[in-house]
Amino acid sequence: LTAAVLLRCMGWHSIYLGPNVSFEMLKMALRRKHAQLIILACIIEPEEKTIQSWLRDITKHLQPSCAVVVGGLGFAPYAQLLSTHNISYFNQVQKLKALQPRIHIPEIARAVGQSSFTT
Repeated sequence: LTAAVLLRCMGWHSIYLGPNVSFEMLKMALRRKHAQLIILACIIEPEEKTIQSWLRDITKHLQPSCAVVVGGLGFAPYAQLLSTHNISYFNQVQKLKALQPRIHIPEIARAVGQSSFTT
């Protein structure tokens, strides 16, 4: 939620989907909103087999349609593995300010109008 609010303050049209979002929900949001960026957060470290499953789903269903960024302590041990799949890891929400140049989000992704938040 903090990331969504910070991005909104930076001029992005951000939508907060809530906790425990399924990949089906992410795929639906991607199709409906034509997302340029999806941020996933995890505070509890998942097992490696879970990470491998997530990576398959992310690379198959989310990339290359949009950039994927992850944050939270749960992803920290997997930061190197994630980077090999073109997924950026951030450990501080303030680092979102550097996203655009680092992952080459097109300028068209920036919002012009009001943002909407859904839970």
